Amino acid sequence: MIRFILRPTTMTTRNKDPKRPSSAPDEDGWDDGLETNPKSSAQTFKTLALGTPRPPSIVGKMPTVITPSQPPVAAGRTIQTMRMPMESAIELDDDALVEVTDPEIPLVPSPSVSPPSVPRPAPASMRPEAPGLLDHQDDLVVELARRAQVLENSGTPVALSRALVELSMALDAYSGDRGEALAQARKACEVAPDVEAAIFVARWFTPARPLGPALELVQTQARLARDDPQRLTRALQTAELYRNASRLEDAQAFYRQALSIQPAHPGALRGCESVLQAQFRVQTGVAPALGGVLEDMASAFTAEPTLSAWLHVERAALLNAAGKHDAARAALELAMAQAFGNASVRYAYARHLWLQRSTEALVNAWSRQAATEPDASRAARLEYAAGRLASEKLEDANLAITLHARAAERTQAPVDTRQSALQELARLHAELGRPRGATEAREKLLELVQNPARRCHEHRRLSETYELLGDHDSVVRHCHQLLAVDADDRASRDRLDRALQALNRHHERVEYWTSESARLAHEKERADALVRAARIAETKLRDVKRAESLYRAAWACDSSNTDAFDGLASLLAHPQSSDNDAHTHRARERIDLYEQAAILATDKERRIACLEKVAIIWEDELRHPTRAMDAYRRIVELDDRRRSALLGLQRCANLAGQVDVLVQTLVKEADIVQDPSLQRTLLLRAAHLTADEIGDADAAMQWIGRVLARSPGDPLALRAAWYVNRQTGRIEQAVEQLRLLLKHTRKGPAAFSLCMEMAALLEEQLHRPLDAVQAYRDAARHDPEHPAPPIEIPRILLSLGEHRKAAEMLMDLASQMSHPHARSRLLVQAAEIFDDRLDDLDAALMALTQALALVPSDAASFERLVWVQERRGKPTELTPVLEKRIAASSNAEKLMYSMQLAELQQRQRDHAKAAALLQTVVEQDPRQMPALRMLEHSLRKLERWEELAHLLHHEANVTTDPQVKLGALWEALYYETLAAEGAAEKTETALATIEELLVLAPHDLAVHEALLRWTGLPVQGPWGRKLASSLAQLAVFHAADSFLSGILHLAAAWKLEALGEQEDAAATRQALGHYRACLKQWPHSLTAARGLLRIAQTVGENEIEVEAHLALAKIEAEAKIRAAHRAAAAEALALQNQPGRSFDLFVDALRDDPDNPNASQGLIALLDRGVDAGHLADTLRKTLDSAHDIDQVVLVGGAMGRIARDVLNDPNGAVEAFRKVRDRAPGHVPSLLELAEACVALQLWFEAAEVAQSVLGLSNQPPHQLQAMLVLAEAHAHTQPKWAEARQKAAEAESRAERLQPAERKIVVARLALVHEALGDNLERDRLINLSIVLSGSDLSAFHALSTRHDTSTVEGCIAYMQQLNNIVSLSEAMGLPQQPAWLVEMGRLEALRLSRPREGLGKLREAMALEPSRVETVLSLSGTLATLGAHEEAATELRSWLFSVEPATITTEKMAHSMTALHRELVALGRRPQALVADEILAFLGIGPAERTRAYRSRTLAEPIPQPMAFDRAMLENHLIPAAGQGALLQIAAVLDEAAPKLLRLDPSGLASTSAARLSARSNHPRRALVDRLARAFGAIPCDVYVDVPSLTTPRIIPATPTALLLPPGYDQLPIMDQAVGLTRLLFQAALGVAWLDELNNEDLTGWLFGALAVGRPGWDGGGLHPSKQGPASTWRPTLQKTLSRKARGKLDDIAEEARLDMDPIAWRFAIHLASWRCAYVVTADWTASIHHAWRSNRDLAGVAAERMASSLLAHPVLRDITLWGLSAETTPLLRAVGHGG
Repeated sequence: MIRFILRPTTMTTRNKDPKRPSSAPDEDGWDDGLETNPKSSAQTFKTLALGTPRPPSIVGKMPTVITPSQPPVAAGRTIQTMRMPMESAIELDDDALVEVTDPEIPLVPSPSVSPPSVPRPAPASMRPEAPGLLDHQDDLVVELARRAQVLENSGTPVALSRALVELSMALDAYSGDRGEALAQARKACEVAPDVEAAIFVARWFTPARPLGPALELVQTQARLARDDPQRLTRALQTAELYRNASRLEDAQAFYRQALSIQPAHPGALRGCESVLQAQFRVQTGVAPALGGVLEDMASAFTAEPTLSAWLHVERAALLNAAGKHDAARAALELAMAQAFGNASVRYAYARHLWLQRSTEALVNAWSRQAATEPDASRAARLEYAAGRLASEKLEDANLAITLHARAAERTQAPVDTRQSALQELARLHAELGRPRGATEAREKLLELVQNPARRCHEHRRLSETYELLGDHDSVVRHCHQLLAVDADDRASRDRLDRALQALNRHHERVEYWTSESARLAHEKERADALVRAARIAETKLRDVKRAESLYRAAWACDSSNTDAFDGLASLLAHPQSSDNDAHTHRARERIDLYEQAAILATDKERRIACLEKVAIIWEDELRHPTRAMDAYRRIVELDDRRRSALLGLQRCANLAGQVDVLVQTLVKEADIVQDPSLQRTLLLRAAHLTADEIGDADAAMQWIGRVLARSPGDPLALRAAWYVNRQTGRIEQAVEQLRLLLKHTRKGPAAFSLCMEMAALLEEQLHRPLDAVQAYRDAARHDPEHPAPPIEIPRILLSLGEHRKAAEMLMDLASQMSHPHARSRLLVQAAEIFDDRLDDLDAALMALTQALALVPSDAASFERLVWVQERRGKPTELTPVLEKRIAASSNAEKLMYSMQLAELQQRQRDHAKAAALLQTVVEQDPRQMPALRMLEHSLRKLERWEELAHLLHHEANVTTDPQVKLGALWEALYYETLAAEGAAEKTETALATIEELLVLAPHDLAVHEALLRWTGLPVQGPWGRKLASSLAQLAVFHAADSFLSGILHLAAAWKLEALGEQEDAAATRQALGHYRACLKQWPHSLTAARGLLRIAQTVGENEIEVEAHLALAKIEAEAKIRAAHRAAAAEALALQNQPGRSFDLFVDALRDDPDNPNASQGLIALLDRGVDAGHLADTLRKTLDSAHDIDQVVLVGGAMGRIARDVLNDPNGAVEAFRKVRDRAPGHVPSLLELAEACVALQLWFEAAEVAQSVLGLSNQPPHQLQAMLVLAEAHAHTQPKWAEARQKAAEAESRAERLQPAERKIVVARLALVHEALGDNLERDRLINLSIVLSGSDLSAFHALSTRHDTSTVEGCIAYMQQLNNIVSLSEAMGLPQQPAWLVEMGRLEALRLSRPREGLGKLREAMALEPSRVETVLSLSGTLATLGAHEEAATELRSWLFSVEPATITTEKMAHSMTALHRELVALGRRPQALVADEILAFLGIGPAERTRAYRSRTLAEPIPQPMAFDRAMLENHLIPAAGQGALLQIAAVLDEAAPKLLRLDPSGLASTSAARLSARSNHPRRALVDRLARAFGAIPCDVYVDVPSLTTPRIIPATPTALLLPPGYDQLPIMDQAVGLTRLLFQAALGVAWLDELNNEDLTGWLFGALAVGRPGWDGGGLHPSKQGPASTWRPTLQKTLSRKARGKLDDIAEEARLDMDPIAWRFAIHLASWRCAYVVTADWTASIHHAWRSNRDLAGVAAERMASSLLAHPVLRDITLWGLSAETTPLLRAVGHGG
């Protein structure tokens, strides 16, 4: 029999005083939070907080959590306690003061009178905002004040001092009354002078001015200091106080004391330095001390080398001022060692050396500086200047050469500087007698020279030098280059010919003279050149034909040229075949004939004629010039004026090489000719031959003298005389000839050349340098702009030591030039000589000034001028020059010159201008430490404190050295203090500085105390957390003083709690820790304990809440308060599942206060947590006996009864307990009803009826009356005489129940069914049961019990059961209540399976499905019924349809398991093994079944011969694997693009691989390669490379390349083999489909490729209707595709355009292709498990899916859903077979 029992689940509790408010404010609005009630025995909390509601249990609910008396909640808010059964909240009284217990604080009774005057908090509008916390802490201030008052006469000064300290802090924190807070702190100091916390707080609240009070407190702190950090902090604070008071000597003393404790403390160093700087302005005697501090700072700040170096520079300035130049140099050398790369440091060092005439050191400094100088221009200038000093001052030519060489090698340096350096190199090498070095320098110089004249000069000098050195190749090279510019340079032409002759390069000689003839304009000169070439060809090369050609050309140019004629005639006279013996014989016979005739002839003329024949035969036919000469000589003897004979003799002598004969005949011919021009030519030729070939200078000069005698100014004769004399070493005469030649030459280039030649001879041959200088000066007059004289003149004069003359000469030469740049260079050279050699600074200045006026941008001139002015001791004159230079300079130079000008202005005490200039420097170079320091000094002297503080901040920001940062920030804080006086808005800046100090020095006590002095406890916003952090750090510092440490932790907790109320959860939790720390250090802090409890409840930290309650329980003296805290602690422990400890605390609480409802409720609730029920009952019994409060009696007694009845199975004990409650609370209706029900359970019908009847008299509440009627009906139903009354009460109860909600009504109806069953009225009973089932709705417990009342094994039983079910359905329809699917399922199964009406039964089942589609039980019943009827196909269809149509979110693992198990069964029955296997895999994946099965599925391998070769062709891929969204025109376009994809993407797979070994070619036998090849055969031949262990990948990747590349991530081979196969198959599928490029494009580019390709194939295919989101990417890609796609591809795309639609979706198409790849992977592997695992790994959105959501994910995620649906589909069977998987 089903027993329906109605039991009460709630109880009511009387409110003790519901009308009394929890708190009432005073008349002035001041709520002190106290109430003195003479009837109240103790103070309790104003409010109690309700914990999280818990489900009801048989013994009530868990107790509430107690909140402190000052909760951070709104004023007047009533916080409910836990709800008692069917009752409102309980509120407890507000009572008296809670006192702490401390060993030093005597326990004081709570005063019953109002306290004396207590400091009132400031009005709310005046207090700093701290939502929640401050608004409700005023009563704490009052309590602390009362506490202090009580202790005033207790004789415990330390305790009183501590109380006053806490009061002081509370006043500052909550009322914002710093004055009153300070007064209380000072009082605490007076009460107990050695309580460090009192002094600390008083100092915290005391301003720095006036000095006295603050100084007294700091000195006291110093006296009490326990360690060096504290002593250091006190020394710093004392120094700061003195500094604020302008007592600089005292400040310095205490800064030094701080440094004696920590020598490198940056704040102390900077402070001491600033004090000394201020003193130094009025008392220079502190310079040594200032220098010492600067040295200490430099040592401390070495990690910032530039700053450290500059501090040494500043120290050097002090030492220089004191005349200690050596010490200054040592300081500067330290600076250079630290920051050699800084321009300002280098300048300071160089300036010192320059002024002290330390040339050697200056040279070394500039040399080192140049080595590190990034600016090549400046580096070269430095090396050049150093080289000049080395040569001119140190006379160290080798060092100078090294330096000049380095300057010249700087290719990025200006050309002028490099030219000057090379010029010096050449000069120095020449002076040292190193011609090779000089020529190398000139060679390099030549590369830089652009001026043609200068280049010619250098070539000439080089060719001359090389000729002397015998380096003929170099002579040739330079002569060629010179003549290419100045072809008329005769000396160079001849020098070239000599060099070529010396090298036996006669072919080149011929070519040169031939080309030279073409250049010459005068015919005679052209002929001479050709003759010269012809003679070389004839005599040196033996090239007769070439010689003949050249002679002919010469004769054509000048028919009067006898040399040409004679040479040609000589060549033509020789027969072509001279070795013809017969001809020779006949010729000799003719000679003999003519010889005899000549002997026999008596006539002179006839004899001469015969001899001429003889000579001609010898010369022309036999080519025997010597024999011919004999004949000609005999003729001349007969007739010495016969020119034909002389000419013949000349020809033959020339051919025979008999120069002396040739010369003689030339002279004889000259004697007989009458033409003066011809005579000159013959004599000069004879002279040249005599000098060059014979070497007889006297004879040569004799022939030249004959010409000069006739024409003294003949230029050719004079040049010939010069030539002969020079060639023969008669230089003096050569010079004289040049002078004569010069007299007869007009002014111009020719005269210039003669002067230059003369100067060269005078210097190099005659060693008369001064005469050479004069010659060069003469040359300059002929060509003032020519660069050669200004080069040579100073070179010579300097080599002679004529420095002043050289400088003056340069000045003079400069004045003659017109080009500004050239003039400037000469002036600078003159200035260098005046400065370096002569120390004539005024002259140097004048020259430099003129040079700069000509070329203002010349950096070298300017720098030299600066040094000259420094040496002159008149730096003020530099100011305008520097200003102009700065205005015209680039950034780097501008900064350097700005620094120099600023330093100059500071020396002139013009700090305003210096500051302005330095600020621009800092703006351009924020890390320029020298500029920062200089600006700092200027701002300090200008007393611009705010700007100075800002600058120090900047210095801290740009440095990387924490020490420097700290020093700058300490100093900035001081000046911010000065700037903030009287300006409250400046406080934020100072606080920001302190914040930075805290970051850098988190353990520096002084920093944290500085923050405290700048803030108070009320400060909010971002500084609140920082203040809390500092307080916490200070608490750690002062851990040795437990009270001070505790106070600091308490202050930190206050700050953090206030921040927490501004929605900073982290701050709240930190506050929690500080409250705990405070209690650890000071266990009896009432404030900390209350705060700890408050926050623990806010953040839900039950364990800490317990700690807080227990702390308060120890502190509180009143038993009821202790009980409340212990009860709250016990409740928190219960929440932590510590029922044992919780039980003990509840017992202790009830021992203290038996009427504590929270303790009793909590104790009762422990029954659900495993507490022994008997033990609990005993405790409750004792509590019940001790309790006085009626509510407590009801609560405890009721719980005892329920425990006895429901837990201990002691109905008698239950009745006894309820009777006790009735005895103590006879009018408590719920308890009476409990007693009545207990009597019914014991069948004490009479007592039950009696109690129920009394309830009807006591309560008119419908629920009470209804329950009493039910008890009466049931009691009377078991007492036959009372059956009529039973029916009456039952009817009345049913009538009353009709007004109830269905859920409540069903309970009444079910119980009435029991009444009618006891009365034997079965029809009424069944009616009520049916009604109860209908009212139960989805609660099927009553419906399931119904089936046990019918025997369904018989037809009759089934019919009866069916009838009752029909009645239930009819009743629900009549009542308008919904039918339940379970009813229809039961009816359907009865119809189909028991009553043989399958059609009707299945109809009912489908009707049930329609009612609740997601109900798995229904579909299981439907499919099971179908299977039983043999309709397995339909059953499987129903199950599959249900799985993939139901909302995935409603699918649980359990539902999936049931439905999949059923589907597996049906698939097995249908013989669909592949699909059945998938169903089984799904079950294993969800963890259904043995683990071995899951492991087996994960360890499968791919058996041979799977896959079969060519298992897939393209048609199969498209028709069977690709979803509809992936087919159509887009797929065709993609296939066309496949060929072009590698060109479009240009991806290099080898670039992604880690090493070349990562590539696996087709021939590799690597396991991964073998797997790829095996899988690829399913698609036919797919040529590809495989790259393994590609570091940048986490999943496999395919790249369109040639061949296609498959890239595998590291560790891929560690995956199960089937997982690998799945991933590889997907990639191979894409390759086979022609979309290997698919995953390389984002959505926009994919759209651009597909639609852009269509536009290429058929422009305008869309008619302009393509959506902009597609048209934009298509337009972007179209030009690229146009270039890439072949004509064939464009034709295919034109065809595809016929099928294309505007609404094609590339994104959906790509997703469909991806789904197809997963389908293909499953078909190839036949492994659903591997496919799912691979898909799960590949999708980030599935990471971290909880186990309970795995089932829904299989159906919700589109990829997983498609794989699962595909695996369960019969479509896969033929594909699996095609691959090779058996049935």
